[in-house]
Amino acid sequence: MAGRLEGIGRPDGAAVVATDSYKLAAMSGLAHELQLSPRRLRLRQLDGVERLAALVEPSKRYPYGLVCYHITGYSPTGGGHEQVLGGEALLADLLRLAEDLSESAQILADQLPEPIWAVQDLADRFGVSAKTVSRWRRRGLVVWRVVVDGKGGRLGFGERAVRRFVCRHAGLVRRGRAFKHLSEREKDRIIVLARQLAADTGRGGLYRVARQVATRTGRAIETVRYTLRRYDEEHPDEAIFSGSHRPAPPGEHELIYEQYRHGGSVAELAGQFGRAKSTIYRVLAEVRAKQLLERRIDCMYSQEFELPGADGWILGVGEDQQKSRSGRSPSVPKDVPAWLQQLYRTPLLSRGQEWDLFRCYNYLKYKAARLRAQIDPSQVRVRQLDQVERLLERADRVKDHLVRSNLRLVVSVAKRHMGGRVGVGELISDGNMVLMRTVEKFDYTRGAKFGTYATWAIMKNYARTIPEEQYRRDRFQTGREELLAVLEDRLVETDADQSGAAESVRRLLGLLTARERLIVMRHYGLNEEGRKQTLAQIGKLLGVSKERVRQLEHRALAKLRAAAENGGLLGIQGAV
Repeated sequence: MAGRLEGIGRPDGAAVVATDSYKLAAMSGLAHELQLSPRRLRLRQLDGVERLAALVEPSKRYPYGLVCYHITGYSPTGGGHEQVLGGEALLADLLRLAEDLSESAQILADQLPEPIWAVQDLADRFGVSAKTVSRWRRRGLVVWRVVVDGKGGRLGFGERAVRRFVCRHAGLVRRGRAFKHLSEREKDRIIVLARQLAADTGRGGLYRVARQVATRTGRAIETVRYTLRRYDEEHPDEAIFSGSHRPAPPGEHELIYEQYRHGGSVAELAGQFGRAKSTIYRVLAEVRAKQLLERRIDCMYSQEFELPGADGWILGVGEDQQKSRSGRSPSVPKDVPAWLQQLYRTPLLSRGQEWDLFRCYNYLKYKAARLRAQIDPSQVRVRQLDQVERLLERADRVKDHLVRSNLRLVVSVAKRHMGGRVGVGELISDGNMVLMRTVEKFDYTRGAKFGTYATWAIMKNYARTIPEEQYRRDRFQTGREELLAVLEDRLVETDADQSGAAESVRRLLGLLTARERLIVMRHYGLNEEGRKQTLAQIGKLLGVSKERVRQLEHRALAKLRAAAENGGLLGIQGAV
């Protein structure tokens, strides 16, 4: 559409952009440069400003080079393109830039191919006040200054800008349309109706009565609830509801959610906590939203994510790579120990396959972060939570595939650092943790190969942790020589039996995935130190919940029992 808008406007009387009113110096300089560019490009630039304003999130930071590319279609050549701009100031400057550029172009509103809405017209369209529209402008609604009936500088909202804002801030617009101040007479009527209904039903709860009052008065249920709660707080002696409006005690919401996750039904929880079923559903949604909003989602941004049809060619290629690679089973070298054979059954990735998977992984997190930003904690929508969680689950599956395909790299690096008191099992375990973090931090857009980056990260970790581990062992192990002297004879007798058992355990652990093997070894002390860790400690190490670790452990033990029974290693089953 930008191409259709080129050349509209009057050639005379161009306004001057006031570049000193911008919050960011980089945006002030860009505004000055755009003022000097040909006016026939102005509407194309305005379209870029609108699209960028619809994407900027105030809490994030954006490189100036990306901002300039969105608006002009070209990357800056100077040294300032590496400057990072704060999202809040950037959004304010983009809104200012849209006004300045449109005013300098002297755009005729009646010649534009899309409707242009005045402030009051837009307010009437959505049933809100002009003041509400002004608040929307501060939240990102782009406005132009156009020429109407020969008079310039009139504020006008383009149809595309309005639709983009409504799509991104649907909850804000919905609340604005539903809001209307209650008069004192309406408040009194709501209170009288609620008192009558509560008395007639005997034990009428706040939510049930509020729903009936809302139906009779034509008001929103939340407005009625707020009015009744406020009245009960201000008039405790004349309160309509004694306990149904009580706030949940600290931690009760989390307790409800944990019991629900462990199999408790909504009906059972409603009876246990003295709440309505609708309240339980609301609590579950709020806790899910809280945990989701607190979760850290970092992604490596790429301009490819905003190209048309990105879902099809990014996600489609990424999933095809997972399917194509999972179907192959390469041969395992004969000299590989049994507990490492599982690693060689996962094929390595080529440079192109690696690129596709990392792009898919970061794009899924990018989409999840964008959808999460639309969640309104005051009005949680379960469908929104499901969409974000599904995207994050898909991203975790891609991450697991990337980790599995590079586990042999960890073994290769660990072998080069053997020779001290730290065993190879512990080196591989620590290297796997570094590999997981490296997958999250790797910026595939720079063109580097992941194997090189991961090798450097693992070696840097070993350079720090191996001396520390050896120092702890030397400092805190006392009486080691005397203990070895006493046990020397016993070790000679039992060495053969223990080596056979250890080989059986290693063979069984080789059937597990890297994460399952790590959980079993650390929880039951199967590493060389023999030190056990709790599920909570392991969950913190892996970045997952304690419950998730318990589920993975249960699955791993089931695999070990099945393998032990099939292989005749029933003696090992009791050990694990």
